[in-house]
Formats: sequence, C-alpha cells, structure tokens
Amino acid sequence: MVEGFSELVQASGISVPARARFVGRFLGYTTFGALTFGLVCGQLGVFLLGQQWIGLGPLIPFAWGSWFGYTLSSISFLRAEFATAREYVRDYPRLLEYVLRTEFSWAQLPQEISVDQWAEGSLPRLSWCVLASQSCQALIQEQQEQKRRELLELE
Repeated sequence: MVEGFSELVQASGISVPARARFVGRFLGYTTFGALTFGLVCGQLGVFLLGQQWIGLGPLIPFAWGSWFGYTLSSISFLRAEFATAREYVRDYPRLLEYVLRTEFSWAQLPQEISVDQWAEGSLPRLSWCVLASQSCQALIQEQQEQKRRELLELE
C-alpha cells in the first residue's frame, strides 16, 4: 500500500528527496498498523470485556492496541529497511561505499576495509547503510529497469 502511494507521487513528476520518502513511508506504515490494531482491539474490548465482566469499554483496549500496533509496525518497518540495506551492501557494494564516503563522511568508513565487512554485525553502521541505500535507491532502480529491458529485448 505504501509503495503504491510512493509510485503514485513519483509518477506525478514531483521530486521528493529520499529522506522525505523514508519519513512518509514510515508514517504511513506505522499509522496504518496502529489504527488497524487499535480498532480491532477496541472492538474486542467492547465484545469480550464489555459490560458483563469488567466494563472496560473500547477506549483502553483501543489505546493498548494502537500502542502495540505502532510498536510492531515500527519493528517490521525497520527490519525491512535493514534487509534492503543488506541487499544493497551485498549486490552493490561499490556504489554504497561511494555514497558512504562522499555523502556521509561522518560514518567514518575506513579506507582499508570494504563496506560489507564494515557493516557486518553493527547496528549503527547498518543504520548508515540504510541512509546510503536511500540515497542510491533511484540509481539502483534505474539499473534494474535497464536490465529488465535488456532481458525483454533478448527474447
């Protein structure tokens, strides 16, 4: 759902920076998760914990469900971003290394090791790779589209 909205904005011709797309996807993903869990828990609170037993009503279960949904959505979103960053580190290490060295010099990537060795097993370093993957995502998508076109031309 969120990816579809991103493609819709992209098709409109509006240039949206990578960080703004990241924040927009995060907000959409977590808001949808929090609302879904909140509404389901609120309904369950009315039906299961209604007037007969506790008299809890829908508000407290909705708040608990929203909190739980937001937490799960945030964790799920982060795991997906980390998986994308690991994929880019594995498939496009030179591009990611270039972006880390030129755009994110604060990441302090040493000259003597590669980006896949540097990012391995460290959450802060993997976070830098997530930022770098956002910056080079458009280039990678163009390259993948070009490969698809070449494959279609061969057939």
